[in-house]
Amino acid sequence: MILIVTIGVLILTTALGKRQEGSNKESTKQQKVDREKDFSRFPVADYSSPESSDPAIRAKRQAKGRKYDDKYMAPISEDSDKIFSISDWDVRLPALPVERSAAVIIGKIISSKAYLTPGKTGIYSEFEVVVDSIAKNDPNNPIKIDTKITVERNGGRVRMPSGKIVLSWVNHQNMPREGGRYLLFLTHDFQTLNDSGKDFYILTGYELGDGQVRLLDDPLPGHPMTRYNGTSESALLNDLFNLIAKTSP
Repeated sequence: MILIVTIGVLILTTALGKRQEGSNKESTKQQKVDREKDFSRFPVADYSSPESSDPAIRAKRQAKGRKYDDKYMAPISEDSDKIFSISDWDVRLPALPVERSAAVIIGKIISSKAYLTPGKTGIYSEFEVVVDSIAKNDPNNPIKIDTKITVERNGGRVRMPSGKIVLSWVNHQNMPREGGRYLLFLTHDFQTLNDSGKDFYILTGYELGDGQVRLLDDPLPGHPMTRYNGTSESALLNDLFNLIAKTSP
C-alpha cells in the first residue's frame, strides 16, 4: 500500500482512495527525519511551463506523466506545501538488489528535470545518464555503453506562479545530483496500470566519488544498504560482480 500525505492540510490518502484526518506514526517519524533532509538535489519544474507545440512530443509527455497522476489527490495549488508518499519499497530490499533489477549500470548524471503531471496532482523527475559500464543488461531493452539513457523517479519540486516551491518525495528516497557518478539499480516495475514496461525507474543506487561510496537513498539505520556507506568503491564493485557471477546463468 502507498500512503500519500499532503502536509499542511493533514489529509492522508491511501492508494485505495480511503481518507482520514489526523497523524500517522510512520509519516510523523519520517517527517522528523526529513526536516534535515537536503532537497537541493530535487529538480524543479515551473508550474506555468507551456506544453510542447509538437503533438507527438506532447502526447508522449502526457502518457508518461499519467503514471504519476493520482485521482484521489487534489491538484497542486498555491495552498499546497509538501506531498509525502509512504511505501514499503525498501522493505526486505538487499544491499545489492541485482535480482530485483532489470539492469544495473554505472554512469554520470548529465541533466535532470522535473515535470508536473497532466492532472497536476503529482511531480516526477527524469535524469539523463551517460552509461560508463553495464553490470547487468536488460535483454528486452538493451543498454549500450557510452550512450545516454533516461531514468525516472517519483517526486521533485514545482515552482508556483507566486514563487513558492511545492515539494514531493517518497519516504527514504533521494535524488541523484547532476555531475555525480552512480551505480544504479534500474527496474521497469511501477505501481500503475499505465506503465509501458519500457521506462527505467531508479530502484536505488550508490554515489561513487574519490574512490568512496555514498548512499543515494536514506534508509533507516540497520538497513542492509548502510553497510556500504563510506566503504571503498572497489569493495562495493567487487561484491557486486561476485554476486552477479553467482546468480547469472
